[in-house]
Amino acid sequence: MFLSEGFISRIIVVMTAIMILFWIARELSNTDHSLEAGNYNTPQMQDRYVAPPTYKVWGRGLVYDCIKGEWACVNRHGYSQCRANMKWNISHNKPYECFTVHVYSSDVDCIVVQLRHITRQVKVDFCNQYQR
Repeated sequence: MFLSEGFISRIIVVMTAIMILFWIARELSNTDHSLEAGNYNTPQMQDRYVAPPTYKVWGRGLVYDCIKGEWACVNRHGYSQCRANMKWNISHNKPYECFTVHVYSSDVDCIVVQLRHITRQVKVDFCNQYQR
């Protein structure tokens, strides 16, 4: 089956719009950097609950929101927060609220994989794992 030129041009326009939205979101974001990667392992933070990220600031880290059942590409802070939330849930034998998947080389790469996971309905059995 051959793709029409109109379809391909629509895909290019959509991808361009997505990249512009990523850039705008990054420029406008005012994230809290007090819990950057590495700061979760201090003695005060080891047993403190870390909520999953808000998923509002886009980036190149693919995560799965086990509460809403959605794939999301998040920035470094969101990815680190998701990983810390996972560690807390593991240590307290609770189901995942957020699951880290992979960090890609660009936002667009993350979006492509995110869309592939959505359209292929990738299994997310990892959300229901209690025993680790």
